[in-house]
Amino acid sequence: EMDSVLESYRLIDGNVWTLPILLQMNKKEIRFKINDKVLLYSKQEDKLIGMLEVKNIEKISDLNSVAKRWFKTIDDNHPGVRYFKSRGNYVISGDVFRLRRESVETPYVLTPKQIRGILRDLNMATVVGFHTRNVVHRGHEFIQKKALEMVNADGLLISPVIGPKKKGDFVSKAIIGSYERIISKGLYDPFKVLLSAFSTYSRYSGPREAVFTALCRKNFGCSHFIIGRDHTGVGDYYSANASQEIFSKIGDIGIKPVFFETAYYCNTCGYVTNKCKHLEKDKVKLSAT
Repeated sequence: EMDSVLESYRLIDGNVWTLPILLQMNKKEIRFKINDKVLLYSKQEDKLIGMLEVKNIEKISDLNSVAKRWFKTIDDNHPGVRYFKSRGNYVISGDVFRLRRESVETPYVLTPKQIRGILRDLNMATVVGFHTRNVVHRGHEFIQKKALEMVNADGLLISPVIGPKKKGDFVSKAIIGSYERIISKGLYDPFKVLLSAFSTYSRYSGPREAVFTALCRKNFGCSHFIIGRDHTGVGDYYSANASQEIFSKIGDIGIKPVFFETAYYCNTCGYVTNKCKHLEKDKVKLSAT
């Protein structure tokens, strides 16, 4: 299954899937066998959160080979590569049963079923999804509003990632707080806006993760999804257009990507744009960093 995803961007059953979701362990940690039922324990919360009925215990023979196909690099300076290679070369799989939801530091966490219900109640059929791990800035504001206008949307789903971060990323409270502020000020009027955090963590795997984040927002009920340059990437590991090119490669996935060039402030125009004819020296880069 993992090889199929890495080689063809699809699960064995043919469905588009681009990002391996693995439960990795080191050999010395494996104190169970196939068909055992194993409790899943959260060290962070000091509580049991689920159970796994073990069906397979398989060894990845070459972590570097997987990392190269997944992240396009084996460089340990890449945070996704470093995390993947640190977790062990055995993969455990089987049937998972959830005992309780994990605790989160914000009330803005809704299930796909809940969000779809809200969208239905608010008569929101054409919905643009926006994935972010940063506080809002003027570049994000620009492409969000532009996307709403381009597709004549009913509204916007702002979906910040609130899981574990790499050093230097914004804390979840700051990200949520920035959006609370601008939504309360009516910045998106007359469009409707739903704020719901996405409890996962970034793999920083560029184009593969761009498709993954789109598929997740499809599950939440979005019809469209914003893809910017260097979406979910890190450093210079991926070309600026890689996250856009992968969508043409894999075809229709049931949610329409809305592509954007990088937005900037033009000193000559006097406003934020992503397309003008002025010189590079007139353009001010916008960055969450």
